[in-house]
Amino acid sequence: MSECKSLAKVEDNDGLSIWQSARPTFTTPAGKCRKVLDNAIVLQPEGTCTLHVVAWNYRGKIVDFALTQMADEVEDPRNGDDHVARYDCCHSEVHKHQYFRSGHHFQTGAKEQRTVIAKIESQDPSWETIDAEYDRYYDDMTESWAANYRRWDSDGREQQ
Repeated sequence: MSECKSLAKVEDNDGLSIWQSARPTFTTPAGKCRKVLDNAIVLQPEGTCTLHVVAWNYRGKIVDFALTQMADEVEDPRNGDDHVARYDCCHSEVHKHQYFRSGHHFQTGAKEQRTVIAKIESQDPSWETIDAEYDRYYDDMTESWAANYRRWDSDGREQQ
């Protein structure tokens, strides 16, 4: 599963193992999902940023994903210092993380700016929500990555 760390394995009424969020409504079927993407895409101009795409599929729908834009120029990315922006669906919501080069926003001092896009409510609608949002935010990351990079590079001073 994705890098979401707030999931616990439980059994549903049919004996199917599922992963359940620490927040009670969103579940992803454990052992039933198939990782369909785990790729790095070089964003142009080359040498600026890479987009790491990870997605899991179940019954023809994307049910879990993480889209992470990383700066190629960071020498030691082990601490996540290379993370520019990220969309994922942990914590029963689809959300975006905007990170900052210095590690904090120039005004607020926050490590990241986190924007909730959609709440993931119950089982079947959750998969519809995640599947629909995946395409939208994959497109956003591949088309608007330069704006994310400028926000990261300027520690939030640049908003476009």
